[in-house]
Amino acid sequence: MKKKNKTSNATRNSSGIYRQVSLLYFLVLLGMIYTANALGIEGKKRQITELKKTLKEERWRYESAKSEYMYYATKSEVDSRVAELGLVDDASSIYILREE
Repeated sequence: MKKKNKTSNATRNSSGIYRQVSLLYFLVLLGMIYTANALGIEGKKRQITELKKTLKEERWRYESAKSEYMYYATKSEVDSRVAELGLVDDASSIYILREE
């Protein structure tokens, strides 16, 4: 019978562990990439939420300014504002220019 050498068996087990270290490093690298990616996506989601809120506020301001402009552009409002300046609306003084 052959004698088993305990030191060679221990050396064989430890060399097997060292062969797996590269796999362990790879898995750690994948974990770090995954974590960084998750944090980046979370930041982007937060930024998108803030932009949606800002867009909603700006849309409200646009609609408000648009409705105010439409109100001030009505004939009755223009007539009242022009009357304060001393101008009157004279419909008979309309001139049409034609090219001869």
